[in-house]
Amino acid sequence: MVSRTYKKAASSGDNMIDIRLAKNIYRSAVDPSATDHEGAKWWEIVRSEMQDVLDAPTIRDAAKIISWWHLDWGSVGNTPHAVATRIRQEYDKHVSRETFVKQ
Repeated sequence: MVSRTYKKAASSGDNMIDIRLAKNIYRSAVDPSATDHEGAKWWEIVRSEMQDVLDAPTIRDAAKIISWWHLDWGSVGNTPHAVATRIRQEYDKHVSRETFVKQ
């Protein structure tokens, strides 16, 4: 298993996620039915917390950041750990895709 240090990657200015990327990742990793009608303020909170998930040193720490998103994760068939993992995986996919396109 490859260990990634997201803190270094996500915190270096050009790797901070913008609102467009946050929406794409959230829709892929958390809830595909989320729309722009959620509102700009709601999306900015989501973007900020997803950045914190990427900045967290471990998946366990990342899961703690988003554990409040659903009071009972079991009721939506999920866990904060699983969602934090998917957020990081989706970030990796998008960054790899963008890097490939730029070359």
